[in-house]
Amino acid sequence: MNKNTVLFFLLLCIFISIGCHKNQPGSIGLPTLTTDSIIEVTPSSVVCYATITSIGDSPIIARGVCWSTYGTPTFSPMNNNFYVDSAFNNINIGSFTTVINRFYPNTTFYIRAFATNRTKDGYQVGYGRVIRIITSKGLPSITSFTPTSDTIGGSLTVYGSFYSLTSVTLSGIDAPFILNSDSSKFMILKIPPGVSSGVIQISNPYGTATSGPFTLLP
Repeated sequence: MNKNTVLFFLLLCIFISIGCHKNQPGSIGLPTLTTDSIIEVTPSSVVCYATITSIGDSPIIARGVCWSTYGTPTFSPMNNNFYVDSAFNNINIGSFTTVINRFYPNTTFYIRAFATNRTKDGYQVGYGRVIRIITSKGLPSITSFTPTSDTIGGSLTVYGSFYSLTSVTLSGIDAPFILNSDSSKFMILKIPPGVSSGVIQISNPYGTATSGPFTLLP
C-alpha cells in the first residue's frame, strides 16, 4: 500500500468522524495558499509547486493537489482526484512540491493546490488558483539500446518512452518484451527467431520510433 493510499484512508476516517460538514456556520479562518506553477508535463505526470501563505485559525490537517478534466476541481476524501502531499505533520506556512503520476496522454486537466483545517463542526478547504494543462501526446521514443549486437534468444535493454505501446518489432518481426509500466524508462526485448540485422521499431496510437542499427550475430 503506497503513501497516498494510507493517507487517503486516514483522512477519510477523520473526515467521517468529524462529520464532513464544510463551511458550517461558525467556521474559522480558511487556510490560504497559491498554486504557483505546473512544470515537467509528460503524458502521465506533472510537478506542481504551491505555497501556503496562512494556516487559518486552526492546524492544517492535510495539503496537496486536486484535479479534474472538466472544470474547477474540488477536494473530497470520497473522490480519487487528489494527491495528499502531507498530512498530520505540523504543516505550516511555506512552499511544497507535489509530483502526480496519475494522468493520461493528450488530455486537458484543471489543477489546483488545496489545504484543509478543522472547524468546530467539521472541516473546510482552502484552494489556490486553477491552472489548466494539456498532457503531452506520449510519442514513443528510443534513446539507446544495449547490446547493439547479439544472437537469437538474447535480450536487449531498450531505453526511451513507451506509453501505450501497440507494436514492438525487431527487423520487422514481432518481438516479445517486458515493460514494468507505461512510465518506465526502459524495457527488455527478447530477440525472436527469424530476425536479421536491422532496427527496433516501437509504435503507439501517436506515432512510431525507430532505433539505430542492430547486428545479429551468428
